[in-house]
Amino acid sequence: MRIAYRVRQFARAIAGPQTPPDLGQLASLLTPQQEALFSAMAVVDQRHCLAVATALAAKGYDDPDLLRAALVHDAGKSLAHISVWERVANVLMRRFIPGLAGRVGSPRQGGFGHGIHLLAHHSGMGAALAQQAGFSAATVALVRGEGDPTLQEALNHADDTH
Repeated sequence: MRIAYRVRQFARAIAGPQTPPDLGQLASLLTPQQEALFSAMAVVDQRHCLAVATALAAKGYDDPDLLRAALVHDAGKSLAHISVWERVANVLMRRFIPGLAGRVGSPRQGGFGHGIHLLAHHSGMGAALAQQAGFSAATVALVRGEGDPTLQEALNHADDTH
């Protein structure tokens, strides 16, 4: 984990634009139901997912399943409001106490640290939401983190750097 990247990410979350981003040409990849899943995410997550998809497209990736997965890979985070402190706590735990990150926070909606729980388990939850929204099995697998190894590596790298 790069500290400077995380500091910039935090600053963007706090001070960045609070209006949803325009999907531009990538909107053509999504059905209305799939676009609704994208729109259900927090604006900071929408902007991040769009940045990941845009970065992949700029590097020449044109696989529709990969680009769709990039647009909704954080959809599991939309299941509840995740506070800034929960996002920061999650990053710090993953960095300094990795085994703790997946065991902290309540799985119950409204429970203490529910956002931390969502952050640790958002891939599986997001995959279920993507499946419900009608995404292909390949897209769902990428969101879950279990997609085609080459595409999964590209998605993970773009996710970690954007």
